[in-house]
Amino acid sequence: LRNRNILEDMFLRTKSMGATTFSIDKMDAYFEVTKVTSTTSNQNWYPSVEAINIPSDFNLVMTDNTILRLQPNSRGNSGVLMAVRDVSNVTVTGGVLYGDRNEHVYNNVGEDGQLLFMIHGAQNIVLDGIKMTMGSAGGLNINGLNFSYQPDYNPSFNILVKNCVFDNNRRMNTSITDGYNIIIENNTYLNAGQPNAFSEGGNVGYAINIEALRARDANGDLLLYERAYDITIRNNMERGSRIGAVVITIGENVTIENNDFESKVNTSFTSGSKIRNNTFTASANSANVPAIAVGGTGDTVFNNEVSGNTITGYGVAIAAYYRDLRIFDNIISDCGTGIQLKSFSDSEIFNNTITSTQTGSKGIMAHITDVNNVNIYQNKIAVKTDMLYFVNLNLDLLQENNQVNVYENRFNTAAAVTFSRANGVVFKNNTSSSRIQIANSSKIKVVSNEINSTNGHGIAISGESFNIEASGNTISLPTGSTYQCVYIANTTNINQVLNQGNSCN
Repeated sequence: LRNRNILEDMFLRTKSMGATTFSIDKMDAYFEVTKVTSTTSNQNWYPSVEAINIPSDFNLVMTDNTILRLQPNSRGNSGVLMAVRDVSNVTVTGGVLYGDRNEHVYNNVGEDGQLLFMIHGAQNIVLDGIKMTMGSAGGLNINGLNFSYQPDYNPSFNILVKNCVFDNNRRMNTSITDGYNIIIENNTYLNAGQPNAFSEGGNVGYAINIEALRARDANGDLLLYERAYDITIRNNMERGSRIGAVVITIGENVTIENNDFESKVNTSFTSGSKIRNNTFTASANSANVPAIAVGGTGDTVFNNEVSGNTITGYGVAIAAYYRDLRIFDNIISDCGTGIQLKSFSDSEIFNNTITSTQTGSKGIMAHITDVNNVNIYQNKIAVKTDMLYFVNLNLDLLQENNQVNVYENRFNTAAAVTFSRANGVVFKNNTSSSRIQIANSSKIKVVSNEINSTNGHGIAISGESFNIEASGNTISLPTGSTYQCVYIANTTNINQVLNQGNSCN
């Protein structure tokens, strides 16, 4: 505790003498930050007050020889080793902040622990080249003072975190709960939330968690306790996270770009957010999960984008939920499924390249779900089993007028295009090396396509199918085969199929 008081006092005294830069080289010391030090009548504990605080207009420069350690303790969540609280114009460079993860006495296992650095209602802050490791709760937290609807609300803004290393912090490496104009760039994120011999990984398990607090009042109106928006996460590397790389639980206008990830990115309640130009390469631990899962429901989820990403080796490359999403220019390789749709509407999927040699691999899948007003166009797909796999789609009465438009795509292997127990699909102007399979389906239109089937009927209609159109297609079959250009099984009433104007070669 004396160490903490001395170091903070030295910052304040040297600043009062007119110094703007304070340098530390060799130091290895423990700092107690969980005791109430106030001498006033207000004896409440404020974690960012009891931390080592850095004043405004100040540069703290440390080296790899500077190790500041958090004194092990048994206090509950939210203690902080170092903080900038209600200050501005601060740069912190270098140093090692070392937490009490292996020595902490945990009471509430999921939430307990201490943080290593907090930016709390501060402005114009730069963190550069700091190593934050072994935090018992996490590494860095960025948040505001008071709630956004209060007159004394003080958000953090104009924050730059760069060239830092976050390693083996319990729960998460970085969390952003309140603030704007925040840039997280060129950092290395390692082993977020991984359990070890001394502690489990706690809640969250992501390298970066964006999670502003909000709720609905008695009238159903949104009450924003915190806001996290205008955030850019770019050029970072992530490895070894227990659950994922980045999660936008609640946040607005978040851009995640040009990062190198080996686990996943998830979104829930977000608008105006972009996941673009990242590289996702699955590890053994992430190979069975989606690289990108974009979801959420309600009126705060809209205008989001997934584009330009390179995704390799996942069970699902992109899982898309809800509405108002654009998925384009992604390159997806050797995934079990390229793009999976769930309860999805009012969106566009275009100019993606999906290839896979995995057994059972699928291009775009909509299975046991509803999809409406979605345009899928100008994609290139070459997989092993199903180019499209639309099965048990739009079957409820309220979904009978749903429609999915699939047009101007290129399907480049002999894997099938499958519509089974599906309703409301227009398949038009595509070029396909695949056979088209329609079974027990309704309101399916296969119009003006170029179909070159080598292993089955060009268009096969089976089961009890209704209101099917197959017209204006150019269909090629192997020479001497017994396949038919348009095959209609006797289980389907021929009057339910409009079969006209097809060219058969």
